Amino acid sequence: MNAIAWPTNAQRFTSPEPARPATKSVAPVGDLIAGLEQRLARDPNDAKGWVLLAQSHAFLGNTERVDTAIAHAVTLGMDERDLRSRVDSAASSGTHQDRSAGSGQTSAS
Repeated sequence: MNAIAWPTNAQRFTSPEPARPATKSVAPVGDLIAGLEQRLARDPNDAKGWVLLAQSHAFLGNTERVDTAIAHAVTLGMDERDLRSRVDSAASSGTHQDRSAGSGQTSAS
C-alpha cells in the first residue's frame, strides 16, 4: 500500500506564480480603419466592408465619415435601418464616450 504524502505548511500556503498572459500587439483603431479604407478603395463593392467602416467610425465619433460609409453600404443593398442600429450601438460603446466622460463635460437633457 502506498502512503499519501501530505503537503507541508510551506507547500500549503505558497501559491505558484500565476501564469502571465501572452501579450499581443494590436494596431490602434485608426491604423485598422486606414487599412480597411485601402481595401475598400481596391474593392468598393464590399458591402460588409462599408458596414464595418461605418461602425468603426461611429466607435471613434467620426459622424461625417459614418454617413458616407452608410451611404455606400445602403447603395450596395444593406438595410439602412439595421445598419443605423448597429452603428448606434458602436457609437454608444466608442472611445469618444470615454474622452467626454473624464473631461467634466455634461450633456444637455
